[in-house]
Amino acid sequence: MLTDLESLRSTQYLYVMQVFKLPECKLCLCVTAETNRMYGRTVPVDRASGSGGSHFPGLFPGQGHTNLGSSNDWADIEIFAAKAVELARCHLKVDAEAVEEKPRNPS
Repeated sequence: MLTDLESLRSTQYLYVMQVFKLPECKLCLCVTAETNRMYGRTVPVDRASGSGGSHFPGLFPGQGHTNLGSSNDWADIEIFAAKAVELARCHLKVDAEAVEEKPRNPS
């Protein structure tokens, strides 16, 4: 998980979760929490559903970018981390058991 990021472009990233394919260590997906500059202006805020919030998740699958809506929740690192893992699992079709940390055998 990357935090404290600085972007040279108009889109600002609060968090970026990078997903690598092992053992090659090949970057295969990024999930981001991006600042929504239109929050409260042209994007209506629906307090009941949380839509129209200050941040939105972005999915970078290798080519292109997908915006998955907006919510203030994406600014909370714990909520972002849990949802980012879920999005990555779904996108990469990885079983939940495969991403759970397994106990390591002492050497």
